[in-house]
Amino acid sequence: MRLLRAFLGLALLFSLSATVLAQVSAIPACAQLCLLKTLKAQDECGITDQACICQNKHIAANVTACVTGSCTIRETLTYANISKATCGVPDGDRSFGPIYPVMVLIICTSILVCLRMWARSISAGFWWDDWVIFVTWIILVPWCINGIIMGYIGLGKHVWDISFTNLSRINKMYYWGEWTYLVIAAGYKIGILLFLLRIFPEKRFRVVVWCLIVFNAAWGVSSVAMTIFQCWPIRKAWDWEQKVEGRCNDKHAQAWTAAAMGIVLDLVILLLPIPSLIKLQLSGKKKLGLLGMFSCGILITIASVIRLQTLVTFGNSQDKTWDQTPASYWTAIEMNVGVSVSCMPALRPLLQGAFPKLNTFFSTTKGSTNNTSGTAGTIDRMKQRQGALKMEEGSVKHTSHNGTIDTKSESTVVELSRMETRPNTSAGNDGWDAHSSQVMLDRKDNMV
Repeated sequence: MRLLRAFLGLALLFSLSATVLAQVSAIPACAQLCLLKTLKAQDECGITDQACICQNKHIAANVTACVTGSCTIRETLTYANISKATCGVPDGDRSFGPIYPVMVLIICTSILVCLRMWARSISAGFWWDDWVIFVTWIILVPWCINGIIMGYIGLGKHVWDISFTNLSRINKMYYWGEWTYLVIAAGYKIGILLFLLRIFPEKRFRVVVWCLIVFNAAWGVSSVAMTIFQCWPIRKAWDWEQKVEGRCNDKHAQAWTAAAMGIVLDLVILLLPIPSLIKLQLSGKKKLGLLGMFSCGILITIASVIRLQTLVTFGNSQDKTWDQTPASYWTAIEMNVGVSVSCMPALRPLLQGAFPKLNTFFSTTKGSTNNTSGTAGTIDRMKQRQGALKMEEGSVKHTSHNGTIDTKSESTVVELSRMETRPNTSAGNDGWDAHSSQVMLDRKDNMV
């Protein structure tokens, strides 16, 4: 509607003042003809009645239909810009959204990723989930910077208020951000699934996780390929002037499908570990704590659902740089929250060291104490236990509420043991029994 109303102002340029006559010379000829034709065909407003012309929806609709059908995109935007100024329409600017919130998000996410890598380096060492999240973060940083730059050069402003040069840049940067988003989304999902693979030894659970990893990878590759080749030739994807001959897929349907599939996968990953967590022989507080930690993934789903809603609005827009703004920052929220949530389990030892009361909340063995408190004590225990746990090999038993399952040197359970960070000091027993299901459950509490 802003674009429609902006067209109305040209009528005011037909007064006899020298200033107006100078402005008329800058108006594309096709737009002048459309306005004259529309004004002659109506009797609702006089040709110099500014308030009437600028507010009349009937005139707006007719002028819009004529200009968009008769003028090029450049001519249409030029006319809209001058008409907006003539009608006194204020400049809209909501570029704050793609700039400052995204800055805060990527800084916080970067801190969490660095803390995760630090915690893993001084405890159990790195595994595939750590490297996948790290690589995903490496891609996320320039992706966020790309969005911030788009905000500085025009994203968040009306399309007719942006220079043609910056409009071309925004379209190219948006195209790059489209397929990079899909890489990041697949990356953090696979990273979370690899984490689940590392900590849960049940065979059926692991088969399901592996299937989801393969599906995520396949879906990610196919989605990226479809997005890169959404138009042929490829440069037509950012051709906002529609000068390049070729064809394009339905970009909006493609984006909605990818967003909907992402939501489904997020929900599956969120719900997947809950049955296994409920079966564990843990105290109520400990079980609640673990469920709460894994349930943080609901934040990803919420952001994804809101983003999908904004994509629908954006897809039907004629003022894309303005209407794309909510979709841009909700996409940034979704990606940063996804990477951040994947780092939370690895940060628990550091948090328990910084806040010793968490040890009491998550403890399962009554009378168990921790004589060394603070982050420094946690790091020392990590290093001491890391050396001792390297000797742990062979068969390990895991007990669920249904009985005992021999995992037969299940590598992920051995890895679980290696992530132990808190020794048990009760009754002269160091709490280490490779074949004790309860100790294995205690160790699950301290995994990263």
